[in-house]
Amino acid sequence: MEENNLWEQLKNIENDAEGLKKKGKTLAPVLGMAITKNVGTLIDFFKKQNNLKIQTEKEIEIALEFYAFFMHFIDRQSWYILGDEEFTKAFKKGLGKEEFKRMKANFEEKRVFFLRELYDEITNSLSRIFSEMFSGKINIKKDFITLLDKRSVEYSKYKVVFQEKNKGSKNTLVWEFSKKIAEILKQAEDIRIIMPTYKITCDIIGLIQLPELLVPKHNTK
Repeated sequence: MEENNLWEQLKNIENDAEGLKKKGKTLAPVLGMAITKNVGTLIDFFKKQNNLKIQTEKEIEIALEFYAFFMHFIDRQSWYILGDEEFTKAFKKGLGKEEFKRMKANFEEKRVFFLRELYDEITNSLSRIFSEMFSGKINIKKDFITLLDKRSVEYSKYKVVFQEKNKGSKNTLVWEFSKKIAEILKQAEDIRIIMPTYKITCDIIGLIQLPELLVPKHNTK
């Protein structure tokens, strides 16, 4: 898989400001391709298996929901992945309270480098696509910011991302997102929409390999 080769090249890069910028910029097209391919497959499945007539506007709306979901997902997961790395270092050094605060502030600043680069690449890409589609008549960046802010508040209510061992999928982040796609298609609570969406969302999570990207090789030993 191409993603494996990309992450192979990046795994020795430290999580300093420049390293995280490079990782954010690299992740953006990988995420974009994963969403484009898998959402297209999902919509085709719904059209054939569920006999749904999905207009172009709805396809665009669904794609933007996927982008908003994954920006939120990457935001929260990067906190856990990068935070675990930094807090482990702090624990080993036996940092005092004030030193720990400074370390935490430094960690948040570094994380912003990664997220900002990713966000800028994604929004610029969406702007180019929509400018070509609608001759510049739609300010997709502004609309996407509004959507992302709204979904981030909404999704923060769900602490569990996806199904854990011996537990159901309901009330997880991915499940609630899948329900939202069903609502957009006016098929609320329809398990024939929710389950394929849930599966393909988990597939994309696997494809982008966030832990492999963000944890330097020397920290995986």
